[in-house]
Amino acid sequence: MTPALFKKFEFIGFEPSAGVIARAMEQIGRVFGESPSDSTTFAFIKKTARGFEGCLQVRSAAGTFVAHVIGDDPVSVVRRMSRKVRSQLRIWKRDRVFAT
Repeated sequence: MTPALFKKFEFIGFEPSAGVIARAMEQIGRVFGESPSDSTTFAFIKKTARGFEGCLQVRSAAGTFVAHVIGDDPVSVVRRMSRKVRSQLRIWKRDRVFAT
């Protein structure tokens, strides 16, 4: 993972297992692969009374791509956040205009 792209991933209110951390890094890596080259990223997963809440944000000169997700377990939250942001990135790639 490129440190310049990845600013922070916080786990709030629980101690993640090695498997959760590995899955989070895997999914964030997938997001990086589709992100603009000048991107920075922030993400968190927080344990709540209803389960887990997460937010993944990718910022770049091209725009900000954000996903907020609530779920029953941290791995599904990470997976869904990644899917949502990658979907936004695919739309951006499809619609972007290159200067000539």
